[in-house]
Order: sequence, then structure tokens, then C-alpha cells
Amino acid sequence: VSAWLAPRPGAASRADGALDGLRDVATRLEGRLRTVGSEPALILRVRGWVEQCEAALVLERRKATADLCGPLPVASPDASTVSGLDHCGVRAHVVAAARAVGPPEEWARYFATNSRTFSFASLLFPGHARSVVRGVYAFCRFTDDLVDESTLPNEQLVSVLDAWRELCREAYGGRQSGIPLVDVVLGDMASRDIPFQLAADLIEGVGMDITPRRYRSMADLRRYTYRVASVVGSWLTRAFGVQDPWVLERANALGHAMQLTNILRDVGEDLDMGRIYLPADRMAAHGVGKGSLIAMRDIGLVSEAYVALLEEIMTEADESYRIAFEGIPRLPGFFQRPVAVAAEVYRGIHEGIRRNGYDNLNRRARTGGLTKLRLAVKGMRRLRIARRQFRKAVPAVPRSRVRVG
Repeated sequence: VSAWLAPRPGAASRADGALDGLRDVATRLEGRLRTVGSEPALILRVRGWVEQCEAALVLERRKATADLCGPLPVASPDASTVSGLDHCGVRAHVVAAARAVGPPEEWARYFATNSRTFSFASLLFPGHARSVVRGVYAFCRFTDDLVDESTLPNEQLVSVLDAWRELCREAYGGRQSGIPLVDVVLGDMASRDIPFQLAADLIEGVGMDITPRRYRSMADLRRYTYRVASVVGSWLTRAFGVQDPWVLERANALGHAMQLTNILRDVGEDLDMGRIYLPADRMAAHGVGKGSLIAMRDIGLVSEAYVALLEEIMTEADESYRIAFEGIPRLPGFFQRPVAVAAEVYRGIHEGIRRNGYDNLNRRARTGGLTKLRLAVKGMRRLRIARRQFRKAVPAVPRSRVRVG
């Protein structure tokens, strides 16, 4: 493996050369598929093969580095290295963790290993737009991991997030840190006149997970879903030149819908972490409490009342997906299909929950490769319908201006 990864005099490594050859073949194949009018889902599959190879090469290179130099830094500071440090010490460890994420060319691994749905949908973006999406995703994932993957006490986690917010604000203001994750992502955010408040809101939302809390109602929960999900949709929508408040509201709706789907999928995992995101008033209306969640998890059977609760929240999510689809035809053309595919594939998790007999306390609903392809086709079909409806309703509205570069 090391011989394949090692650079050659005046040339790239054998592995990089082979990957470049694969990219060329894939590009030619995509061209032929478009010429004969193949389904976009087939083009997705070709791009997916290349993405998997790129991610595998990144991981192998990191493994080789670890073998030679010892373990790589973890993605978030742990208690043994941070606990008891002052502000400067905490900041230094956050800097080290952020640097360990690596340069932009390594951010694809976040998609490949942590979010297969978004990775799948991102294959429909043109190259540079895909890089922007990967950068925002890497930033969000790292921020989330600062809390979820840490063993620090709560008070230290607050300091970690404060240090991270400070670094981000400095990078947004033009101060270079030498950390690609903040210099590139926040620098790009500033250059596109995207409000820093979106990044600050995301960090604030992640901080809401430090101390487990109960959400009294769906309106109460929406404050959380806005900070950890809706701001991401708004960020990306603004990144590609869309400032229309009506469209941004629908981007926020998509974030809310996807986060509700996340919550529905992860009830059991969250319960193990002492977290319950299901709105308390909806739980009470169906006669479901924390004790009954634990009991159902332990016996492996769910009640009819619990099924009704999940269906009610799925209905709430489905309505937000519907509202979100209204806005997709107003996005730049290159942005529409990836968003429609991501929305429909993510919504497909609801089908998985139902297939699992609503037991999201012990089983995690997943969408496999073939299911993703089927849902991608369904998403593009929904997009065509939404486009037709939009043209009938507002025939004179121009398409949003594109900003990719």
C-alpha cells in the first residue's frame, strides 16, 4: 500500500494516477449516458463509484500516516487533554482538533463515512458547488462532534464551543488561522455576504445538546431544529445567490423536516444519551412518557399509542417537506435536483421506520443503495411536478441568479 501511495519523482503516486484515470473514464461514460438520454440515477451511480474511490484513497493515506507517525489527532478534544486547561489551553486543543480535519480535498470523507444520504445527493452538484457543500457539511459535522464525540464535563464543553465560536468569528473577519476548515469555509461565507449569525446559531444549537433538556411543544422544538438544521439550508441557499425571503423560509422548512426525520430515526440512540427530543405535550397526549420509552426498548415491543405519536410527528415532517418543495423551482437550476433528491431520500427514512415496525428504540432505519436510487427518481419526479405548478402559478418570475464561483 505504501508503495502505491508514495509520490514518484516528477509525478503523482500510482494511486493518484489510477484515480485520475478512473475520473477520466467516468467523465466519458457520463457524457455517453447523457447523449443516449439515460436516467440521472444511473449517472449518480457512476459518480458514486468515483466518490467511494476518492474517499477510500483519503482513508488509506491517513492510515499510512498514522502507521508512520503514530495516531492522528481525534476530531474533538477529550477529557484527558483538555480538562482543567485555561482559555488559551482550550483554544489550542480546539485548533489542533480542527487542523486534524485536514484540507478541502479530504472533506469528502465526511460525506462518505458520516452522511451517505447527503453524499449521494451531492453527486448531482457541479464540481465547485459540490466543494462549497462539502465545506459547509464538514464545518457542521465538526461542530456537532465537538459535543457528541467528547467525554468532557459539561462546563468544559461550553468553553470548547466558546473557543470554536471565537476562532470562527476571527476567520469570518479575515484573520487567517492556518486551519483550512475555518479559513476556507468562514472566508467563503464572508465573501458571499452570508451573515455570520448563521454559523453562530449553529454553534448555539449544538450547545443545546450539552445539558439534556425536554422540549415542551413542537414550537419549542422548532427553536432547536432551526439552529442545528434550518440555518444550514439557509446558509447553502444564500451561498448560491438566493436572498428571496420566501425561498429562504422554505429552505428553513426543509431543515426542520430533515431534523424531525433525524429525531424519529434516533429515538433509541438519543434515549441512551439521556436525550428526548419528542415534544412533551405530544407525548402526553398519546400517553407516552420516558418510562414507557425505556420499557418498550427493553421488551422490544412498541405500543399503538407510540405508533400514533410517531405518525403524528411524521405528518408534521411531511408537511414541512411539502412546503420546502414549493421553493425548489426558485433555486438556481444546478441546485434544484440535489435538493429534491436529498429531501426525498431523507424522507424515505420514514418508510424504514414503518418497515421496522416503528421500533426506532432498538433499530435504526436505513435506506440502502437501491432504495436511494428509487427515492432519487421519485424526488426528481416530484421536482418536475413542482416546476410545472410553479410555472402555472407564477409564469413571469425569473429564475434566481446563480453564483457558483
